[in-house]
Amino acid sequence: MLLKWLNIKEVEEDVPNGLLRILPKKKQTQIEKYRTSTLRQMHYRGWYTLTEMLIETGFSHTDVSNIQHNKYGKPFDPQKRFFFSISYSYPYILVATSKSEIGIDIEKHSNITMDEMELFLHPEELDDLGINPSQSDLYDVWSKKEAILKLIGKGFQVPPETICTTKPENKYLDRLITTQSLSLPFKNVSAFIAKYR
Repeated sequence: MLLKWLNIKEVEEDVPNGLLRILPKKKQTQIEKYRTSTLRQMHYRGWYTLTEMLIETGFSHTDVSNIQHNKYGKPFDPQKRFFFSISYSYPYILVATSKSEIGIDIEKHSNITMDEMELFLHPEELDDLGINPSQSDLYDVWSKKEAILKLIGKGFQVPPETICTTKPENKYLDRLITTQSLSLPFKNVSAFIAKYR
């Protein structure tokens, strides 16, 4: 697995204009719909980083332009030669490539309450977190859950409250899923990777 991260505030150069031509049309359209230039720039930068990573491992611009999206919006290589996941939490971008299916997530901590999270939590997570959990604990649970949902690739068609992140392994359609914390050089972030076992 190859993993790269960056802080968009520390990136000085713009994404090359040529990147637009190699991105899948659906991705170009999606990015252009973002309301702010900051969001557009972050997503272009994430895809540019993915492109660089794929080229470093022997793939080409054509392989990137051939990326498709499943009916839930998850991007994938139709030939299944590489797998990838991208996550954004301003100002951070996290990109991973792998030879097997993965899902990653990064979350910058801000002020979140248990009331805001409660609807998305599994009953065992609610018990584990208790009445007054730390911001870090809440974000860890959410980041694990997001990584698992990205791995599965069906978005919120899989209700988040059905996934329990307090177990060492989760099952989805009889496939075991594990999560692992990612150690990044940023403060106040939670980041996880999910893989099928």
